[in-house]
Amino acid sequence: MTSYRKISVIMSSGLVELELLKGEGEFVTFEALESAGMLSILDEDEQETFQLLKRNKLIQQPIIENHEGEILGYKNHQILAKFNSAFDAVQCADAILRICQNEPELKLKIGIHLGEFSFNDGEVSGDDLEVVSTLEVAAPIGCILVSEPVHTNILNRQGIVSSLFEIKNAPKLKRGFKAFQIAVMGKNQMIKKRSPFRRGLDSIKGLGKSKTLIAITVLLAVSYLVYSNYSNNQSFTPSIVTVDKSIVVLPFVNTSNDPEQEYFSDGMTDEIINHLAGIEDLKVISRTTTMQYKGTAKSVREITKELGVATALEGSIRKDSDQIRITVQLIEGDTDTQLWSESYDRHLTNIFEVQSDVAKQIAQVLQAEISPKVLLRIEPQPAKSLEAYMLLLEANYISRKPRSDEKQRDLMEKAVKLDSTNSKIWSGLARAYSRWGSDFTTRIERALKAKEAAEKAILLDPEDAMGHVQLGSILRTFYWDWKNAEIEFKKAEELNSEFAGSLISLYQSLGQWDKSVSASKHLLENEPINPNRWWIVGANYLYAGIPNEAVYYLLKALELDANYDQVKIDLGWAYLELNQPKKAMEVLDLVSNKKGGRFISYIIYAYYQMGRMLEVNSYLEQLLEKDGVVDNSVYLARSYALLNEADLSFEWLQKAYERKNPALCLIKSAQFNHVQNLNDPRYFELLRKMNLPVN
Repeated sequence: MTSYRKISVIMSSGLVELELLKGEGEFVTFEALESAGMLSILDEDEQETFQLLKRNKLIQQPIIENHEGEILGYKNHQILAKFNSAFDAVQCADAILRICQNEPELKLKIGIHLGEFSFNDGEVSGDDLEVVSTLEVAAPIGCILVSEPVHTNILNRQGIVSSLFEIKNAPKLKRGFKAFQIAVMGKNQMIKKRSPFRRGLDSIKGLGKSKTLIAITVLLAVSYLVYSNYSNNQSFTPSIVTVDKSIVVLPFVNTSNDPEQEYFSDGMTDEIINHLAGIEDLKVISRTTTMQYKGTAKSVREITKELGVATALEGSIRKDSDQIRITVQLIEGDTDTQLWSESYDRHLTNIFEVQSDVAKQIAQVLQAEISPKVLLRIEPQPAKSLEAYMLLLEANYISRKPRSDEKQRDLMEKAVKLDSTNSKIWSGLARAYSRWGSDFTTRIERALKAKEAAEKAILLDPEDAMGHVQLGSILRTFYWDWKNAEIEFKKAEELNSEFAGSLISLYQSLGQWDKSVSASKHLLENEPINPNRWWIVGANYLYAGIPNEAVYYLLKALELDANYDQVKIDLGWAYLELNQPKKAMEVLDLVSNKKGGRFISYIIYAYYQMGRMLEVNSYLEQLLEKDGVVDNSVYLARSYALLNEADLSFEWLQKAYERKNPALCLIKSAQFNHVQNLNDPRYFELLRKMNLPVN
């Protein structure tokens, strides 16, 4: 019998590196050591690893065989299996990951490639072998990464979502190589369709290794990771590149003695941003990012560098009764040089002339081309009622504050009575009615009013961007009119870059995750300092059923804003999807408002994963008790689906449908994965009732 002494253990491959006593090195499997009765040379951790890998093989082998696959053995750091089709391989990969969710010690990642491979005496060869190995190495933990040929083969299969995945530092891949991260929505959502071509393949099984069979063979590489780490160093990191014709309008400083005039200085900031955002030749930082710098001590140079813009506009405004004094200066970020400045002493009625002049002067200094149509919109357009306009600014200001829905509606209703000819006032009224609040009993009535107000705004001014975005939102949320919602969102984005990304919500409703992730990343690229942009990307990955990728973006958002409750709630959900209830509870405990239905539904999810059913029932009772005061129908439906109570789940989904619960628009997302996992025909019937595609 050959004698060995151990040098090291290569955990990921399941191989043990041994050295022959005569000095020659050799790799053997754990199983070979077990057969030779030599497991005693392993230490305690290594024996534990062996048992873990042994358990994994017991789990994985029948799944692979059930999907018409064949394990080829070990190849470097991978286990390789071959399949007769890309579809079989993807189904198998998804089944493996789902089963292993109940095995917290097993952290897998999977790469799949469709190419030409040769299989001789258990050895795998072929130029495409490097591709599948690279895919597996690059894949995030708990995920499936596929090459473009695989993606093309499975793209139209029901239930599959995908997003383009950038692989860095892979010199052996050909230029233009594309990889895709995929997920399968719901349980057994992919419908296996056997084409005549596939039947032809079945008929030649066992007839030898023909070229046709080799050309379509799929290689599945599964790597074993015996540590817990959901950080993905392949995740997207936006690069900040300064654009010449670009600007950030910093929040105007209120120099009035009256702090109640803050709404006016913020309103002035908003109006100038809106004027500039309509100029296609100019990159303008959004208001959500701009307002982060309110009261900041950072220099213009620091701010412009963070945002990747060439210039910044600073301003102050003083309002005394009907007199205003506005001072502005345009500063070059790199040199801190003043490019232009002006002071305006005007009567309040001339505010529109000041806004127009500032926008035109900036465009001229930056040599940004303004189209005749945009120039016409920038020209001063005095309001019929100055009082109505001031009410609009005040309503916009308080709309960003919590529990302000009713006051916002009151202000806008007063404004429209004073001036029914101003499109901005009508679109502002539409937005006020669209703030759903907690009173769901008037939701349908308010939705109708919101739609009428948005349509009135567009009738008065077909190029009112806010009117288009509000109408699109109402058509999506309440009327499930996806086609016309898309038209409105596209029009809003075309008119004003401030509304870039408005289509994301529509893509989410339609389950078009490639588009939603791509659009959200585009927003992030333009404003990487904005925690909201990181959250939007993370949320899109969550909705797409890719929680490990979501964690990266959500943690980045919290780095920028540690008090962002929505991010904490979504991060808790992501950890639950990764089967880490304790970590989820740690994050959810940091949420300031613990009374919301969505928050409670995730607490239920966490306790369910822990097996603590008393707590599950207790929190479920809270959701039931509060329904009627607030609309918890969606959260109850999802919680009952988690508990496998299909009838109760669909009973509450029916109530959500009747109440026009806005959260129902995400019915195709992973927020409803437990409903989807019921595999109940009532789910597809609900999709049809909402005019949604069932695939």
